[in-house]
Amino acid sequence: MWGTVDISELLPGRLQATFWPGAPAPCAGHLALWGAPDLRAQAAELGFGAATSALLPTVLPRGRKATKRVAPAAVPAMLVPVAPAIRVLARLPAASAPVAAWPGRRRPSDSLLAWSVAAKLALEFVAAGRLVPTLRPAGHVAVAAWRLGVTGERRIADLASALPPAAHALRSDEDEGAVWSAAALLEAFGDAVADVCARRIQAIPRARDWPDA
Repeated sequence: MWGTVDISELLPGRLQATFWPGAPAPCAGHLALWGAPDLRAQAAELGFGAATSALLPTVLPRGRKATKRVAPAAVPAMLVPVAPAIRVLARLPAASAPVAAWPGRRRPSDSLLAWSVAAKLALEFVAAGRLVPTLRPAGHVAVAAWRLGVTGERRIADLASALPPAAHALRSDEDEGAVWSAAALLEAFGDAVADVCARRIQAIPRARDWPDA
């Protein structure tokens, strides 16, 4: 597929982030960190902790000089669950922050910064109560879940139009030579944030159940 080209030579070389939706509930998704030769070191530098290793189904250029022609690929990645991922993403400085604000004075990639913005937006909507209960098909049954009620939200649309290719470089199930659209993956991420937050809120004991001080 790539002839004699080493696939590792086609990777960006910097830590990238792509959301990978999960099933049966949105909260089962992960943030996939990939693209760098020293994944764990760069991820740890930013505060990402425990993660599992996986192969991210994506696409890569067919050669070092290719700009439009791509082919399916599976690249090494670290998968961070939604809850710890959004904690790290929400703490990252804004893209406009000076280099000195970043760990190791190394500004993260645009894809990581884009998911940081997405996490902050999603948490803002969760805090505003924009949660909608829903049922998701799971074989012959349905799973109760939560999603963000942000249809038509301009800031989400603006972010989708600005999302860098690496941020939604998850191969599509319908076309192995294509990746998810930015809008669809942002929607899936927002639903994952809503679902994990709602489930954690529900797990907090009611005041009358708390032990006496």
